[in-house]
Amino acid sequence: MAVSLHLLSPLNSGLFQRAITQSGSPFTPGFLGTKESALEDTGRLAQSLGCDGSPGAATEDVVTCLKSKTAQDVLTASSAVYSASHVAFTPIVDGTFLPTSPEDIFAEGSLEARDYILGVTSMEGGIVLYNDLNEKIVSEDTFQEHLEYTMGTYNTNLVQITHAAKFEYLTNATASPRDLQMDFMRMYGDWLFVAPTTRMAREFANAGNPTYLYNFDHVTSFFDHPWIGGASHAEENYYLWPSDVSDMMTQQEKMLGLQMRRMWSNFAKTGNPNSQDLPVTWPQYDQHSRQYLTLSTDMGPGSVRAHLRSKQVFFWNYLVSALARACCTCPGPVSVSAGMSVSLWTAGTLLVGWTLAVGVGMVV
Repeated sequence: MAVSLHLLSPLNSGLFQRAITQSGSPFTPGFLGTKESALEDTGRLAQSLGCDGSPGAATEDVVTCLKSKTAQDVLTASSAVYSASHVAFTPIVDGTFLPTSPEDIFAEGSLEARDYILGVTSMEGGIVLYNDLNEKIVSEDTFQEHLEYTMGTYNTNLVQITHAAKFEYLTNATASPRDLQMDFMRMYGDWLFVAPTTRMAREFANAGNPTYLYNFDHVTSFFDHPWIGGASHAEENYYLWPSDVSDMMTQQEKMLGLQMRRMWSNFAKTGNPNSQDLPVTWPQYDQHSRQYLTLSTDMGPGSVRAHLRSKQVFFWNYLVSALARACCTCPGPVSVSAGMSVSLWTAGTLLVGWTLAVGVGMVV
């Protein structure tokens, strides 16, 4: 996400022509803070280190105390400090490097022209494997608990958003723990990575920039989680950056790595990832065709597809976005029985329309 924020900063004007970002977007919920949220995070860090991190503490005193700690002390303490997004010290809208929100930057049309590659993996939600979060989801109740915790990045209409997400992703409340974990991972990946990334592709392409979207979809042969049914978060890096594990790859996987590195190199040099020695032509993404390239060991003309996870993208980028904005003055979650405001009624209408659209197979 840090690289994609550099695309939006006026301080980087003229410094680079093109960029590649993988599994990250400025539109990811909760991953962009404010000066106020940064001060709150710093206060929590200070308190965890034995400094006065209370709201009334003088900034100079807090800084002096923090400077007296070792680097290891700060690193250890920071790992236990989480913001509403469950990640500590997110980038902020500071008025300088990032003058305003990504939404406003695109609306104002103040983006500098650049070439862009961005994409996701086919099971981004596999990131929960890294901290064993999936093992804690063994029933409908635990699914609900972790869903509510995840959706805590929204400070309005949390109950409605949680119910909508459960309705969309929980396929069987009495399913096996493994099936419940799969449902949760699909939800987590779509919410945190797929929907924000496709939105970034749409906004960037609509601004007239050459944009290429990919979906990495190969289950690496030597990993121990083939049951998740796709490539987990960041797995494409094993193919882009050869390492000790490269010797464990099959010949097909090594070829995929060579092809991907050729595409990335072509793009870095010319702004176009294509060349005649590749098995497929990667089309630019645009608002109408919404084509993207599926990266896999059997790449060919059929690897060019359209409308990446369109129903789920619509769910997060339109329905949940409307719910999150429906009651802008509410200080916290709105209960189901609280009654609908006019804007919340609009969001409810979207939900009905979305459900009907799904029934007739609408593609967005």
